Amino acid sequence: MSGYYYLDITLKFQDEEKDDLVLTPAYFKGSIDHSLRSVFGEIGGLTEVDIFKFDSDSRRAIVRVPEDYYVKTRAAITLISKFQDIRCHFQVKKASPILLQLLSSNIEF
Repeated sequence: MSGYYYLDITLKFQDEEKDDLVLTPAYFKGSIDHSLRSVFGEIGGLTEVDIFKFDSDSRRAIVRVPEDYYVKTRAAITLISKFQDIRCHFQVKKASPILLQLLSSNIEF
């Protein structure tokens, strides 16, 4: 095994009319890192989170995390309720320890 888990994540806003919002991979990753730090403290904040692919138009990313921290990372992602002070939630569409499995069913991505 690779020792990593891959997550297909979408950011959804309560008010979908937020076209003026600047969404970059750094902001996306920063939200996940902040949630890990808030929920699990300094150790959680040290979790390695990598963005493999990012699409700002669909607000979607493929993220890689160490296998040992998969459950904690998924919990932290679930608890995110705001992005730049706008109510939202992150939806994990699919997760897999094998990247190819994750990408095979995402034709539109």
